[in-house]
Amino acid sequence: MSKGRFNLKWELTQLCKSLHPVAIKARLEGFATQKNRADILRQCAQQLKDGGFINMKPSSLKPKHIEYLVQHWQAENVSTGTIKNRMSALRWWAEKVGKKDVVAKDNEFYGIAKRNLVGGAEGKARELDQEKLAQIKDPSIRMALEVQRAFGMRMAEAILLHPKSAFDEKVLRLKGSTCKGGREREIPITNQTQVELLNRLIATVGNGYLIPKDRNYKQQKNIYKAECARVKLDRNHGLRHRFARDLYTEISGKLCPADGGFPRKEMTKEERQKDDDVRQNISRALGHERISITSVYLGV
Repeated sequence: MSKGRFNLKWELTQLCKSLHPVAIKARLEGFATQKNRADILRQCAQQLKDGGFINMKPSSLKPKHIEYLVQHWQAENVSTGTIKNRMSALRWWAEKVGKKDVVAKDNEFYGIAKRNLVGGAEGKARELDQEKLAQIKDPSIRMALEVQRAFGMRMAEAILLHPKSAFDEKVLRLKGSTCKGGREREIPITNQTQVELLNRLIATVGNGYLIPKDRNYKQQKNIYKAECARVKLDRNHGLRHRFARDLYTEISGKLCPADGGFPRKEMTKEERQKDDDVRQNISRALGHERISITSVYLGV
């Protein structure tokens, strides 16, 4: 890096790395979360440079930079969910350089729409296409996809699964270091299909992970994406939606609103309380803290 000039992309990478050991030691965040944030910030640095903001350093962050990025993303029709993830990374950046107030607290300030929790959940659930799954050449990727469907896990969580240590009779215990947000969680094992899958995984990988020993996480993620793209097995987050709906039925004995069950507005006070309890359990299984997020998966 030449004297008198700043490489924002490089400096943001160093900012992430300087805090990485602390986060790991305190188990505050998972590896995938930290990696994703670093990737987002490097992308932001490049987009700011392309937009004419040169010679920036992390402490140079100003409201005009946030506004430019948001307008740029909206012009490219980036999804609301993706923009919100990027905003979280920008808030992290601002906080770490002591400029928390540079980013508005409410996304609506930037015209970022709220996620629709009332409708639209019906079409998001997806079943795992067995014909396309069979076309996946890499066995570790096939196993990861099966885990996503059976346990509602995110892609990174499935890739980083250690089946033998996670399988604990009636629950699957996930380490915080492998989960989004660094939060440990338990996923209930409610059917024989899940048990059979776990036993098969353990028989295949033994005391190992779903990632082969000769690969790292980044390599495995790239192979996962390439294989899924090759066989057109996309929108796999929908497997998580399908898991949530099935778990609702297994716990409550009823269909959720997104699957045609009774909407909450038609439930009695007692029924809504039971519905809240079921949704709270599902929220924990999915790795969320707020019960309200279950409306995205289950409908209202």
